[in-house]
Amino acid sequence: MTFPAVPSTRAWADYSAAVADAGVTVRTMTASDAWSAAALLEKIWGAKPIAAPMLIALASTGAYAVVAIDGNDVLGAAAGYFCQPLGTALHSHVAGVRPGIARPGIGRVMKLHQRAWCLDLGVTEVTWTFDPLVSRNAHINIQRLGADVDKYVTDYYGVMTDGLNAGQGSDRALMRWHLDRDYLPTEGDSSVAAVRKSAIPILIVMPDGAPAAHPVPATATAVTLAIPHDIEELRKNDPALASSWRSALRDAMMPLLAEGWRVTGFDPATGYLVERA
Repeated sequence: MTFPAVPSTRAWADYSAAVADAGVTVRTMTASDAWSAAALLEKIWGAKPIAAPMLIALASTGAYAVVAIDGNDVLGAAAGYFCQPLGTALHSHVAGVRPGIARPGIGRVMKLHQRAWCLDLGVTEVTWTFDPLVSRNAHINIQRLGADVDKYVTDYYGVMTDGLNAGQGSDRALMRWHLDRDYLPTEGDSSVAAVRKSAIPILIVMPDGAPAAHPVPATATAVTLAIPHDIEELRKNDPALASSWRSALRDAMMPLLAEGWRVTGFDPATGYLVERA
């Protein structure tokens, strides 16, 4: 499927609309911003995902390193670097919003700034990874942004020891966001909703919270893969059960993607919508 190219002027208009809704703006990091940003990200991960000097280096050499601010109060931070071949894509390495803040939309403002910033440079894709068991991120990435799941990677970061990932493996979905498509291409899409209604559940959440997998019928053209509503809370309360979900989703999703199926939607109630190519 092809899409008409979106100019950067429209991308900046999308960003400005999000700024008006969320009440925050995004700017390139200053040196003092970088120390605040590094502390914020450390609070989120329980370890240092990126150090302030590296953030300063990225910002000063033209890579992507920004903060979301209200006045001079740093509420969010994001950093990325360019992929090879140069000029095509930016890889968004880390992004986060201050924990516990009751200000919806800050993450969206940062992503839309990233989109417009890239399009100004002629960069038309952003890639990033996320934990595919985190429901809210799956919904934002797939439904709200319209990014594609390129692949499922087992233990992408190896053994992690931070507060969010210790003992849980580091499987990641590699996302690819085509920036010159219209924003929100799938949210509320009636065709996606119709496919979801007819899709066959092959991974479900049992009443006790455990995963249950079913084979893919030979005639199936669309299936759903459910995940827990809040995997982070589950990891705190029942790490063994949370770990079983890692294996269950891996075993269900990887073969489908390898056979050419595509993730076309996500709903918190039914999980991933995956369609046969």
